[in-house]
Amino acid sequence: MFNTNYSMFPDAGIPGLKADSSVDYVETGIAETAFAFGQAATIGANAGGVKAISSSSDKFRGVILRTHTIETGKGVEIGRPSNILRRGKVWVTVSETVADGDSAFVVVASPTKFGKTSTGNVATNGVFRSAADADGVAILEINLP
Repeated sequence: MFNTNYSMFPDAGIPGLKADSSVDYVETGIAETAFAFGQAATIGANAGGVKAISSSSDKFRGVILRTHTIETGKGVEIGRPSNILRRGKVWVTVSETVADGDSAFVVVASPTKFGKTSTGNVATNGVFRSAADADGVAILEINLP
């Protein structure tokens, strides 16, 4: 039997998964640190390199997208190419309860997570496009140049 009942609002995705098929911009960088899918990235020390955010002075470069050729539960290893979403919507893990429309920041103390608190964190210039409780997943929309 075929499924003919499709929801307009599917259940939450997993970190690093594109949230929809809207227009996006993805670039490739070489991982200078290991990454989890859905983690924030900043410019690395080498040309074309990216690394994990570790300081509030780091500049947000984008979000590491899930790569379907890498086993679930693993991430991008050092020295491997990584897909970085710079414009579009992606599922991310949140550190606190967020609401649709809240501004989004990378949580420096836990750089695999995003939150709405600006103090001591890195701005993404993005907003959450869904609500989620702490340690849940939410849609983050970013539009970086």
